[in-house]
Parts: sequence; structure tokens; C-alpha cells
Amino acid sequence: NSQRLATSDAGITVTGEVAATQDYPTTRPTLDFNFAAEKKLDPRITFYRTTIGSYIDENGDYRWASANQPKFNHDEVTHESKGLLIEPARTNKLTSGNNIPSGGNSGGNPGPSLVANNVEAPDGSPTARTVDYSNASSNMNSANIEFGSWDSDPSGKTYSASIWVKGTAGHTINFYLDASGQGSSDTGKVHTTLTGKWQRISVYHTYPSGANAAVLRVGTRSLHGLTQGTATVVSLWGTTVVEESQPGSTIATPIVSVTTAPDYALIDGEDFTEFFNQVEGTIITSTQTLDPTGVRRPAVIEGDVTNNERHYLQEASQYQYQIRVGGSTVAQIDAGQMTLSKNIIAAAYKLNDAAVSFNGSDAVTDTSATMPTCTKLKLGEWSGTFYFGHISRFMYYRNRIPNSQLKNLSSQ
Repeated sequence: NSQRLATSDAGITVTGEVAATQDYPTTRPTLDFNFAAEKKLDPRITFYRTTIGSYIDENGDYRWASANQPKFNHDEVTHESKGLLIEPARTNKLTSGNNIPSGGNSGGNPGPSLVANNVEAPDGSPTARTVDYSNASSNMNSANIEFGSWDSDPSGKTYSASIWVKGTAGHTINFYLDASGQGSSDTGKVHTTLTGKWQRISVYHTYPSGANAAVLRVGTRSLHGLTQGTATVVSLWGTTVVEESQPGSTIATPIVSVTTAPDYALIDGEDFTEFFNQVEGTIITSTQTLDPTGVRRPAVIEGDVTNNERHYLQEASQYQYQIRVGGSTVAQIDAGQMTLSKNIIAAAYKLNDAAVSFNGSDAVTDTSATMPTCTKLKLGEWSGTFYFGHISRFMYYRNRIPNSQLKNLSSQ
């Protein structure tokens, strides 16, 4: 065997690999909801949404979610599990996103021709349409389907757009938000290779000051630096345009209403009192936001709402952890700038001993915190405002874990 460690009067010489000991809790958390891995709700959780929703499954396929059914969403390209999708109320600007227009063409006339109505859609219903781009103006470089008349003054607004497409594997298609030739942004346009099965593509774009009528285009036209597409016969479905920071779920109008209700999850009553320690504890959220520039509240543990009794986790640069007792803020801790879409916050509490760490930062402390009396845990909602993004995991410890462990538990 080769020598890995040698000692001498000068000290120690190491020639092999060294395994460092990480500082983590020796006890298991009281709650550990790994939504991304398990894709199910603990029976103690009650989930709320009063309307039908939708999500993408592990195969990249479209799935309906009935009222009060959670949405365990996946990446539309990689199919990676993202966790529990929480969204605020959202409105599709297109009242009939399945009404795919044909005949007209922003790049010249005639436009793409209609091949078939009542085509089987991603949800299995006969509601998709198939068009042929190859005969538009006898020029594939001008072939577009255009959705307009949904905002005549988009100046300064951010919109997301998504659509489900199906065409010959290896063919390509362009999808972009525009304002009558005023250009798009890097996130507002995409040149996509088709897979031969239904797939969702999405973009988002902030319209510059002075932008005129907003439009959404899908086709082979080589506009805004996009390479000319090669797709000919393509099926389309579920066009969704929402004023929001990044694309959320599909709102497949007119099968569903233009507006979907918000989501949130709740533990209260005996299920809450059995796990929660009023005196000390540690709260950890792992998320992936769809609103990276907003103020986001993935979790709150609260009591009397009149007096604002709560432990409150916030994804923002003002602070990440707040404790309120009797209507007064007794601790508000800021551990620095939050700039990422994926975030882990670890917050600990005990009388005169609160702290927070995020994304592996050193814990920042507060030594003046008193403790609220709490009765419920909410994921994704506080005071009528709702999270927008994915909660990958939520953990709770009944003890105040050390600051070094907060740092390790919040590391990505």
C-alpha cells in the first residue's frame, strides 16, 4: 500500500485524499416535505385552488389538475422535477388560445394554410389544429401565424407566452413576442427543434418604453436574428399569454376559463400543534422562483392575524426572515442580496436567539427576538398574496440548530 500520511518534527504530510467532516444536524427534521423527489403531498397538508390547473409531467406531457389538486411540475425541456408549483391568480390574454389562426400572414399573403381542425391535443381532446407553413407566400422565410389584439399599449410591461407544438422530428420552428417590428429580447424569442411529439415552448419579454401593439408569432420566419425554421406541417394548441415575469402553467382557453385561481397549502389544527415547537425551531425552504425580481414569500408560520403573530420567510434583498409579536416586528434579519432563481433559506428561532442563512451564506443573527404564538403553516400564501414558482422542499426542526448547520443546510 502506498503511504497516505506521514508525520515528522515539521508536522504532517498528506499524500492521499482527505474527507472533511460536514456539520449537519444529528437528528432528523420533524417535517421533511421533499416535493421534487416524492411528487406527493403529506396527508397533513390541505391544498387549495378553486379552479382547474395544469402542469408538465416527468415525460414532458401535459396534465390537467382538478380543483384542489396539487401540481408537481417538470421542466419543459429537460423534464427535471421542480416540485410543487404555486401560482397566483393568472389570466390568459387570449380568450381562445386553441383557435389557431391561419390564412393571414405577417410576412405576406397568403399565410399558412389550415390542414385539419379537431386534431388530438396534448390533453387527448380533439381541440388542436394543424397548419402547413410550406405554402405561405411561396416563401418559408415569411411564414408566420400571428396572435394580436391582446394589448395595444404594452410599454413597460412584461409578458410570458407559451404554446404546445408537434411536428416532424428534427424540423425547427420560431416563437417570439414582438411589437410590430420593434424587436424582441433574448428571452422573448426561441428557435426550437421539434421532437415528433407534443412539446411546450415558452418565452418572456419586457416591452420597451413606447412599444406599440403587442403580438405573438409562431412560424418559420427569420425575424429578430432567428434562423429560418424548417417546419412544414405543424399542430398547435394551448397558446397562453399572461402579464407576468416568467412563463407559468398553460391556460388552455376556451376549454377552461381565462383566469385560474391561486394555489396554496396549509397545515393547521392538531396536525400543526403536533409538530410545531413554540419555543424554538428551524425552518428551511428550497425553492425555484418564477418571479426573480419580486418580493416572494414561500412560507409563513402564523397565529393571530389581527396581531400579525408570525415567522415569515421572504425571498428578497430587504430581509429574508421576520418575526412579529403583538403587531410589532421583533426581529427582521437580512443576510444579503438574493439574485438567484433557486434559493434555500434556513431560519432558526429561540428567545433572543434568531438567525438566517441563505444559499450557504454565513448566518446573520438577532439577539432581541421574542416568540409569537402560532397556529398554522402556510406554503405559498400570506395575507392574500401568493408565491409564484416551485417549492422543491420544506423542512422543519423542533430545535434551534447551530449557525454553522444553518449555513450548510442552506447550501445549494
